[in-house]
Amino acid sequence: MQIGKVLNNSEPDRFLKPVRFIILFFFLFLFNNAFANDSIVIGQASKYVITDKLGQVYIVNTADELVKYNAQGQQQFIYFDRTLGEISYIDATNPFQVLVFFEDFQTVVWLDRTLNPMSTMNLSDFGFFQLNTIAVASDNRLWIYDNTTFQIKKIDNQGEVIVESMELNNLTTNLNPNFIIEKNNRIYLNNPITGIYVFDIFGQYIETIPILNLTTFQIIDGQLWYQNKTEFNSYHFKTLQTEIIDLPFRIEAKQTVFKQKNNWFWVKGEEVVIVEK
Repeated sequence: MQIGKVLNNSEPDRFLKPVRFIILFFFLFLFNNAFANDSIVIGQASKYVITDKLGQVYIVNTADELVKYNAQGQQQFIYFDRTLGEISYIDATNPFQVLVFFEDFQTVVWLDRTLNPMSTMNLSDFGFFQLNTIAVASDNRLWIYDNTTFQIKKIDNQGEVIVESMELNNLTTNLNPNFIIEKNNRIYLNNPITGIYVFDIFGQYIETIPILNLTTFQIIDGQLWYQNKTEFNSYHFKTLQTEIIDLPFRIEAKQTVFKQKNNWFWVKGEEVVIVEK
């Protein structure tokens, strides 16, 4: 008498497939919810994004408006000036005195914490023309790369040169810097073709870091952090070693990412995602 049915070899797999699918769906659900709970999405198409030391976000949108958000992703203030052309660069090293640079008119506008203009500086008035590389110094003066003399210079708000370097065409003839920053008593000038030139606060040349083809980078905890296509790397100043940083998400082409304190800022084109580290 037959009291049961004997399962063939394919039947256990038929029962296990739905179970596997349910388990996979469950883990994907947990991952997506964990990511959502630890992230903030700012739905703003962007041309340029930076943050300050307080975790506040500054976005230049496609209408060429500078929009400030607090660390919780809430919109706070907006600044624009249609008479000066497109915004070329922002520096929020000092969140209470934000620099906005309009390259077309060689003009710097200083904004307060609510993005109201405090003062304007036309660099052409002081004999500086066609500048495209500028940054705030630690004493709220300006670092510039003067492409007529091939020097980095620190200038005050009257255009007076306080510090200047050697002529950098003595190092290379391929000079077309696109980024400068001061951090921890060092000035870093990025020249994509040859690397990153490092100077002390007196403008004395120290070394060249052989990392090429960058548009921007960060200096954090004795390391140089930068994006390399779809990877994020750190270069250690002491060991001279480069390592790939594990991110909690995957960078796709034309996306950018940078770090501020315990957060990652993931710029995805139509939105900016703040992800807790």
